[in-house]
Amino acid sequence: RVSSSKIRYTIAFFIITRPIFDMKATLKALVEGAHLPISVVIIGLGDADFSKMHRLDGRIFPLQKEDKSYLDRDMSLFVTSKDNSEEGVQNLKTRILSRIQSQMAEYIKSLRDDVDPQEIILERFPVI
Repeated sequence: RVSSSKIRYTIAFFIITRPIFDMKATLKALVEGAHLPISVVIIGLGDADFSKMHRLDGRIFPLQKEDKSYLDRDMSLFVTSKDNSEEGVQNLKTRILSRIQSQMAEYIKSLRDDVDPQEIILERFPVI
């Protein structure tokens, strides 16, 4: 539970050009961070085979804790993009922003009902 009226919500973006090597460790890290005010967005770019990476998308495959119970909220998103056209990039942005909005709302609701969404502070980090 949050005692402050302000909430700092972080959105972490990872842009990858090949599949993640250690899926088990990545899933474990996502599960361990699920209680934090964070959304994790992983974007696969290029022609690599990202078919197994959709396992990281919390809406498609709800993440499980060690006790095999599912997380209370969706906090991760995996998308791919091979379409570099202006329309393709805009579609990708729309999908990502819509999903982040939903994830933030789920997180806020898990804290308390009286949180004003206008009081959310988004942390921005440069893409590396």
